Amino acid sequence: MAKTRALWGATLVLLAAAALHLWQITSLPAGLHYDEAYHALQAQSVLGGNLRLYFTENQGNEPAIIYLTAAAVQLLGNQTWSGRLAASLAGLLTIALLVPAGRRSAQPTYSRALAGLLAATCLCGLQWHLNISRFGSQPVLAALAAAGTLWGWRAGMQSGHRRHFAAAGLFCALGLYSYGAARVLPLALLGAAAAQIGLRAQPARAWRGLLLCAAVCAAAYAPLAVWFGLHPGWFTNRLLQVYALQSVPASFARMFGGLLWRGDDNWVFNLPRRPALDGLQLLLFAAATAGSAWHLLAQKSSSAQRASVATLWIFLLCGLLPAALAPDAPHWGRAAGALPALALLLALGAMELQRWLAAAGGPRLALLVPVLCMASIGITAQSYFQQWGANHNLYMAFGAGDLQLAQRIKLLDAEVYVSPLALDHPTLRYVLGSAIKRVHSYDSAACDLWPANAAPFTFASALGDGGAEPPFVRGIFPGGSAGQPIMRGDFPYIVFWQVPAGSAAHLPDWQAVEKQIGGFAQLRGYQIVQPAAAAPVLQPGTELSVDLYWLALAPSAQPATVFVHLMRSDTNPPQLLAGTDQPPCRNHVPTPQWRTGDMLRDRIVLPLPAALPAGTYELSAGMYNSESGERLPVSGGESALSTRALRLQSITVP
Repeated sequence: MAKTRALWGATLVLLAAAALHLWQITSLPAGLHYDEAYHALQAQSVLGGNLRLYFTENQGNEPAIIYLTAAAVQLLGNQTWSGRLAASLAGLLTIALLVPAGRRSAQPTYSRALAGLLAATCLCGLQWHLNISRFGSQPVLAALAAAGTLWGWRAGMQSGHRRHFAAAGLFCALGLYSYGAARVLPLALLGAAAAQIGLRAQPARAWRGLLLCAAVCAAAYAPLAVWFGLHPGWFTNRLLQVYALQSVPASFARMFGGLLWRGDDNWVFNLPRRPALDGLQLLLFAAATAGSAWHLLAQKSSSAQRASVATLWIFLLCGLLPAALAPDAPHWGRAAGALPALALLLALGAMELQRWLAAAGGPRLALLVPVLCMASIGITAQSYFQQWGANHNLYMAFGAGDLQLAQRIKLLDAEVYVSPLALDHPTLRYVLGSAIKRVHSYDSAACDLWPANAAPFTFASALGDGGAEPPFVRGIFPGGSAGQPIMRGDFPYIVFWQVPAGSAAHLPDWQAVEKQIGGFAQLRGYQIVQPAAAAPVLQPGTELSVDLYWLALAPSAQPATVFVHLMRSDTNPPQLLAGTDQPPCRNHVPTPQWRTGDMLRDRIVLPLPAALPAGTYELSAGMYNSESGERLPVSGGESALSTRALRLQSITVP
């Protein structure tokens, strides 16, 4: 009968967890986060045969989440939520593992079946865990690996069976294949073994178990370890980027503060500033802290009891350590490995509270404790789906606009010129697939890009917060029409300008040049826009702005840099007074990505010196190889100088 009740209880907890983890998984959170899209892209490459031990793109990623996402993509197709479903299933498995882990961590005076159910219920009620479980990225696997490692170790210490220690080693290796922050798991195992040995709680078993865990983990991790040995820079890459040892004390204080009163400010992982523990969970944590102190210090506590409690705190502290090593703590993603130990401690607090209430008011009063744990699930559901899930800030945090843009482009039967989203953005690449070939990216804050032929095309401009649509787009193609904008709340976030076939560009008057540079670019003309183009008068300490109009003849073999120089030509040798060297469109349209027939208006700004003596100045332009610095030849040059630079205009400063 007791086993049946325990089974029914576990089933109900897992059903509640499944409802939280899977409800509206296809649409909440709205959008597709950059990391999720990246993992989905790499999953596609895995399904195409690109099997790797480590993925160096996106600043480096361990492979487990990518292979898990690949399995989901294989089953579901290229859905935007395939990775999230995979993560949610990993989150549910973590909750399921808390049932046996709770049983193994319970004190002898407690009901082990109830301890397991309470541990799973407490993890289910943590919004922190819910957030990472519905986000298709690595942190959820760190929590899963920590739960399995903790269960295997505690089960091995109780049973002495080698299979349990081997399981702990395998889960530890899973963590090492999952997330850089999970590298603390071997440290947690070492600490747990040290606690067993130091407290003289079956020290011989602890030694044997630790050696077996280490051997299994090392064997499973060996392929990736060898890869890191051959590429050591990638092992430390993320560590050097995000961690700062001098911040550890303050970060640990913020990390514990995140549990109790001010949580992660990152919308991806949290309703900003919401602590990890709600009011009910805070009560359980206080009871767990008091109960832990009592078990560790009380004379009648056995060494095994002390070691069990110490193990939970060691896993909690080690799980928090990756976030505490970074100056931006609390960071729920990096600290995800602490979740299983935190839930088990909450369950310990619940059992302690139940014992105190039973002693004070009898068994009926003690029944309040499971009710409080279940109520916490309701609080989390309300906070996640109504407060966090309905907040407009998720639009930006999860790239909802980027996803909507990609989905709109997929429906358009035309070339699309997008500003300012880069072509290598994983959301565009994942959603569009082969259709990415008809998308061309630029940044309207630095340049304008359009096709010189008469084919139909569409401009798509992301305005962002408080942005304004670039007027140049509509000005050169006034015969176009506005498409239905993508809205963010009541405001247009992405606007479209659709140009029909046969439309000719209405270009402004420019000074014609019509010279080729490097064999892949033609400078059609230029225009001085500041100061006045008709009679430019240079003022010291101001700026000279020049628009260069390029026609792409072909992509270049090597990246090229555009230069515009203002030389004082009446001196010997000529004196450079102002100049700007930059890739076209501030590197948003690099020359190797030029598309034959495209036109590019590139604005170059030259800051003028504070001292600008009277004299004759010459404005020149050209390109040079970005890697070698060698200037590219100009067609039709009449002198040694003009074969490497174009003289645009002479300017006299009286």
